[in-house]
Amino acid sequence: MFRPIRTWKQRTVSIEAAAPVAGRLFPLREVSDDNFSRGYLGDGVAIEPTGDIAIAPL
Repeated sequence: MFRPIRTWKQRTVSIEAAAPVAGRLFPLREVSDDNFSRGYLGDGVAIEPTGDIAIAPL
């Protein structure tokens, strides 16, 4: 019936980002909150803190 105009191939992208707290970084799909894990609020990552110091952004 309909053909896609363009097909997208999934690719892996690496980025370096500063985080306000030390911890383990993991995809939002692994978060226990359904609003985040099902992608309702978009793609992203979560941080499971391992330290006890958080730095406020400037």
